[in-house]
Formats: sequence, C-alpha cells, structure tokens
Amino acid sequence: MSEEILRNPWLVNSVVMLVLIWFSVEDIRLRSIGFKGIMIVITAGIIYRVLYILLFREVEIYSIITGILIIAGTGIYSVKTGNIGMGDVTVILFVGVVKGLEFALVSTMMALTGISLSGIICVIRKKITGKASLPFIPFLGISTLGVMLCG
Repeated sequence: MSEEILRNPWLVNSVVMLVLIWFSVEDIRLRSIGFKGIMIVITAGIIYRVLYILLFREVEIYSIITGILIIAGTGIYSVKTGNIGMGDVTVILFVGVVKGLEFALVSTMMALTGISLSGIICVIRKKITGKASLPFIPFLGISTLGVMLCG
C-alpha cells in the first residue's frame, strides 16, 4: 500500500502543487515565508525521499550530491546578496527532493525566464521601477505545473 502511494504521480504532484500554492500565497501576501512552514516542508520532503529510497532501493547519488551543492550555493548566495530569499531556496529544495534534480532545474529555469520577462514587461510599462522585487514562488509554481503537465 505505501509503495503505491509513494509511486503515485498524481498524489505526489498534488502535494507538490499544494505546497507551491501555500507558499505562493504567503510570498505574495507577506513577501516572506514563515520559518515553521519552511521546516515542515523540508522535513516532509526529506522523509518522502528517505522512504522512497528505503522501499525501492533507487538511489541516484550524483543527483543527491549535485542537488545539495546547488542548494548550498543558492542558499549562500541568497544570504550574502539578499537577491533570492530563503523561502525561494526552500521551495526549490523541496521540488528537487520530491521530484528530482532534473525536474527542479527545468522548473527553476522556466520560472527564472518567466519572472525575467514579467519584470521587463513591468519596467517597460512603468508598473515597477528597476529596484522593485517580484515574488518568485508563484512563477516557480506555474513552471512546475507546466513541467508536470508536459512531462
């Protein structure tokens, strides 16, 4: 029974999308993600991945090491520059842990493209100035849904 649940793509995708919707609302409304929410999501993602590895004996060590390095680098960058928030890093980490490194990278690249285009359009239309910030998590949610639907 537990094996069916962990391998059910609709269930896993639904949980990922619910987390992304929850964090998107917080990101838009509060411009930050609460520490409690971050810890809940990271813990849930790690528990999911550990159970998956224990039940199916499928471990991609290169993916795990690369993911840790990318997230650590992004986390250090965000702390030093403040250009990307820890909530954004947490969401990317969660998507990477649950869906895999390649999925997270494609979703993140699509989200970065989307937010860049939106920022350019807003600056051209004089809706925001060059120093304004846009919430990233909604773009990550939309790109993650797109990658889920398009495969």
